[in-house]
Amino acid sequence: RPPPEHDVTDRDPELQRLLDIEAIRTLVVRFVQLGDQNDHHGWIDECLHDDVEWAVRHIDDARVTAGVDVLHGKEAVREVVTTVGYRGIEPGLWHGSHIVSPPVVTVDGDTAHAVTDAVWLWHVPSDGPRGELTVGALTYDVPDYRIISVVQWRDELVRTPAGWRIKVHRPARLGTAPRRSP
Repeated sequence: RPPPEHDVTDRDPELQRLLDIEAIRTLVVRFVQLGDQNDHHGWIDECLHDDVEWAVRHIDDARVTAGVDVLHGKEAVREVVTTVGYRGIEPGLWHGSHIVSPPVVTVDGDTAHAVTDAVWLWHVPSDGPRGELTVGALTYDVPDYRIISVVQWRDELVRTPAGWRIKVHRPARLGTAPRRSP
């Protein structure tokens, strides 16, 4: 922050609110981009509060089920992501991508709430020929994508000395549920 004599946000709380909203939107997008780039340590370190509560789908014997587990703390999230959730995916070979809405953010001092809709796509590699799509004079090679989930994230955030961090992350709606365990 600039020195107090140059800090216009002290004189204009609306400007500070807008700056906070933009910082939170940037944080949510950064979280998604780092994850999609297979930089899981990056999004965990840059975006999560040390004491985060992180809701994830239940994993039962390497199968994702319809249940939800809540992980407590950044290191618990790291453990699941690096040893269970992405086991067998070689670094750099992440075939997933998220499409997210702009987060709708409400700020109240040093806490905030963000709601973001997301679709998770996964590229299914194939040894066979890809489909083609012709639009006008152009023909596109069409990769095979599957929708893994449609979800609405409801995040609670807190301001820290390092900036905004996600304190609570919960999916509020799952549009495509995984298969239930037998």
